[in-house]
Amino acid sequence: MDQRELRKKIKERLNGKLLMTDQEIAVFIDVFLETVKDTVTSGEKVTFRNFGTFAPKKRASIKSTLPGRQPVVVPARWVPYFKPGQDFTNRMPELQAQKQEP
Repeated sequence: MDQRELRKKIKERLNGKLLMTDQEIAVFIDVFLETVKDTVTSGEKVTFRNFGTFAPKKRASIKSTLPGRQPVVVPARWVPYFKPGQDFTNRMPELQAQKQEP
């Protein structure tokens, strides 16, 4: 799903509850995502109940060896990490059941 499809789904779900144009929905999505990114990159976590948590996570340094080359040390670094919430995780068997139906 790209951002255009997401805007369309949000508009369908709002269904008259909140009147927003496509442009207003797009601005809201952009501001929301930028806020989450800014918060996580500043070292804080963002938690959405029943959805999940976005947080910074430190990856340890590792030694990597390509065939026929010298070992290379990949330095430690911070990466964004998402941990799905329990409700989100519990919905995954529904997807698997849908995929198995003929």
